[in-house]
Amino acid sequence: MYRALLKLHIHLKNRVLDLSYSYGFFVADHSLYVILICFGIFLLSLFQITTNVPPPGSTLEIFAESSKSFRPVRARLELNTSDQLHDKQPDKPLWYSGYPLAYVQHIVIRCSSLTSRRSCLLRARDIRDRLFSDQQFDTNCLRVGEPINAQQMISYLPSFGCLLLSPLNLWSNDILNIKNNEREILETISSLSKRYIDIIFGIPQEYFSSNKPFTYAITLLLNNASNEYRQDLKKRLFAFDEQQQDDIIHIYFSRKSLLYYLPLVLIYIVVFLYIYYSVSQFECVKSKWGLALAATVQIVVSLLISLALSSLFHMTPRLDGGEVFPYLVIFIGLENLVVLTRAVTSLQAQKQYDDIRERVAHALRAESWTISKHLVYELIIVMIGFITYVPTVRKFFFPMKFQIYSNSYLIYFDA
Repeated sequence: MYRALLKLHIHLKNRVLDLSYSYGFFVADHSLYVILICFGIFLLSLFQITTNVPPPGSTLEIFAESSKSFRPVRARLELNTSDQLHDKQPDKPLWYSGYPLAYVQHIVIRCSSLTSRRSCLLRARDIRDRLFSDQQFDTNCLRVGEPINAQQMISYLPSFGCLLLSPLNLWSNDILNIKNNEREILETISSLSKRYIDIIFGIPQEYFSSNKPFTYAITLLLNNASNEYRQDLKKRLFAFDEQQQDDIIHIYFSRKSLLYYLPLVLIYIVVFLYIYYSVSQFECVKSKWGLALAATVQIVVSLLISLALSSLFHMTPRLDGGEVFPYLVIFIGLENLVVLTRAVTSLQAQKQYDDIRERVAHALRAESWTISKHLVYELIIVMIGFITYVPTVRKFFFPMKFQIYSNSYLIYFDA
C-alpha cells in the first residue's frame, strides 16, 4: 500500500513538473495573448463589481430587539443617570441613540410549492388593500415625488405617492395584468436585472428558482409615524398570520473616514516595498520599481476577481479596512509570487539559461510542485470550513475559495 502511494506521488509530481515546463514555454511564446486574456477577465470582473457590489464605506450595522421593549429614545446627551431607557443597557450598540430617521416595514410572504405563483402574488394585493383602507396610512407613509430617471424602472416604482414596493409593481398593481401562466410570470421576473429584482421583491435573487417555495417581500417606508399608528399597523398585519415574530431590527449606516482605511493602504505599500527589496539584488531586472508595481497590481487584481466571483454567487465579502478578507488576500498571493519571481531572476538561472523562455519554463518547473501542494492544502482547509456547517465560518471561507483559484490562475498565467 505504501509503495503504491509513493509511486502515485512520484507520478503526479513528475506529471506536474512536465506540464509546468511545457506551459512555461507556451506563456513565453504567447505573452501578448496571455496579457490580453487576463486584461479581458479583469474588465469583466470590474463590470460585475460595479453592478453588484456595494462600494466600500456603505456598510451597515444591525441590531434586533423585541418590539415589546422598543421605545423611541432621546439623544444620549439628554439622558440622566437615573433614566432606565433601553439605550443605557450595556448590550445595546453605541450608535443606538436618538430618534430613527425612518421606519421600514418588511412583510415577507412565503408560499408553499403547491401554491401557484399567481395566487401567491395576489396575497400582496390583500395586504396592500388592508394598508390603504386606513385613512392614517397616507399621512404616515413616506411619500415620493417625481419619477426617477432610470428608464427600466420608471414604470415599476411608485411616483407622487406612498413608497410601497411589492411584486405587483411589475403589473401596475392590477390583478388582471397578472397572467395565470407560471412561465410568463417567471419570464417577467427574469427579464429584470438583479438589482431591480432585489428592490421590487425585497429579497435576494436566489429565492426565485423554480424548485424553491416562492418567496417575496412587501417593503413599506414610514416617515414621522406615531407610536400609536405603528402599534395599530402591527396588529393589522399580525391578523394575517399570528405566528409571525414580533421583532424590530435597527439598521445603522456607519460613515467611515479615510483613517479607517489607512491600515489597508499601508499594508499594500509595505507589500510593494517588500517585493522591491526582494528583487533589488538581481541585476538582470532593469526596472525593479516596475516589477514591484506589477506584482502589487497582480495581488489587487486577484482580490477583485475573487470579489467578482463571490458576488456572482451572492456571497460578497466586505472590503472595509476593518475586515480580514483584504489582508488574507495578500498572505495567500504574496509568497508564491515572490518565490516564482526569484526563480526567474536568480543569478543561477541567468548563468544556466540565456534565453528568457528557458528561464520561465525552468522556474515554473522548479516551483510548480510546491505551489500545487500549497493550493491543495488551502483547498483542504476551505473544505474543512465548509464541513463545519457554521454559517459564519462558511461565509468567511466561501470568498477565500475564489481567492485561491484566482491567485493560482494569475500566477501561472502571468508567469
